[in-house]
Amino acid sequence: HLGCPVNWRAEASLFLCPCHGGVYYADGSVAGGPPPRALIRFNVRIVVLYALSLSTRTGKSAGSKGATIKNVISARIVVAIQTPIGK
Repeated sequence: HLGCPVNWRAEASLFLCPCHGGVYYADGSVAGGPPPRALIRFNVRIVVLYALSLSTRTGKSAGSKGATIKNVISARIVVAIQTPIGK
C-alpha cells in the first residue's frame, strides 16, 4: 500500500495504515480514509527449507535406575513466498 505497511488490528477486524489513515476490511477493501482503491492481495506459500533435530546425551539420571538423560534441540528455517494474485 503506497510504501507503508498496514497493521492488522484483531480487536477491530481491520487493517490500518499509520501513514495515510487508510482503513481496510479483512478482505482488503476500503473501509474508510483517503485510499482510492483496495489493498493488493497476495498468495502466500510457506516453505520449510531446512529442519534440524539434534539429540545429545548428558549422562545418567540419578534415581531413575540409570536412564540416560537426553537433550533435544530442534530448529526450522521457514520462508514465506508472496506472489500477487492474478500474476
